[in-house]
Amino acid sequence: MHPQLSLHVPESSVGHSDRFQIPWETFVMMALSVTIKGYLLLRADQKPKKDWNEDTFTSSLGEDYIHHVAYEHNIFVIVRSKVHTEQIKSGEVLAKTAKEMDMWLYGAWEKSYRQRRFVWEAKLIADRTSSEAYKNLVAEYVSQGMFRFIDEEYAREVPDAGMLGYILSGSSSAIVAQINQSMKEPQRHRKLKDSDYLHSHNPVENFTDIYQSIHNRTASKNKIRLFHLLLSFNFS
Repeated sequence: MHPQLSLHVPESSVGHSDRFQIPWETFVMMALSVTIKGYLLLRADQKPKKDWNEDTFTSSLGEDYIHHVAYEHNIFVIVRSKVHTEQIKSGEVLAKTAKEMDMWLYGAWEKSYRQRRFVWEAKLIADRTSSEAYKNLVAEYVSQGMFRFIDEEYAREVPDAGMLGYILSGSSSAIVAQINQSMKEPQRHRKLKDSDYLHSHNPVENFTDIYQSIHNRTASKNKIRLFHLLLSFNFS
């Protein structure tokens, strides 16, 4: 059980950020909390449109909403940044091939913020039976979203990260069932096990459409826990 946390962290001090370390698990819950609070503000504004693409959702959510909530608690939000691997930094691989993370959060007190950061990968998602246009979104959520953490492309230094699903149509419960089914479908090139399924997580900030899944990473075999926030909107 994860208790509800109040967002109170020590004030940072230039040159001495290592003095204000907080436990990783505490920071994870803070990252979930500020993200959900930002989403609730975005939803209340009724700004999103059904024809928005993934990047529009993420930019608006991160820069216009989560940023203002997080800043009050010495947490910073970075939207759409390149992942520069050691191979890129050494010149073995061209920088233009760098993948782009959708969003990540870090504490102002964190000296090693590029390693100790909470990463969000975002995807459009929908009940695949609701429209022919949405039939591939569930499969892509797994193959182009979750696998980026399992394959250690993102967040390889930390044990937790997350997925944001922008719901275009359908209920979160139906979509989660379809995500779990998709992990093992015959046509999937790489299948996952029942132990990789999404399961309900305790509410955070009274938000209930939150799930978690646990996976063995491909190379290191270390486990990673993914939090899944399925975000619905009142589209006009």
